Amino acid sequence: MEKGSLSVAIGAYARALAAVDCELQVVPAVMPTLDEIEGMFE
Repeated sequence: MEKGSLSVAIGAYARALAAVDCELQVVPAVMPTLDEIEGMFE
């Protein structure tokens, strides 16, 4: 949407989501465990 300041880009996304009546859930990023990625490299 926009290039530049991170807060400006986040604000633009927030306005766009509000315009279409959407909600976001922010979850922390975590590294997958070996069990979760088993089979990806077979």
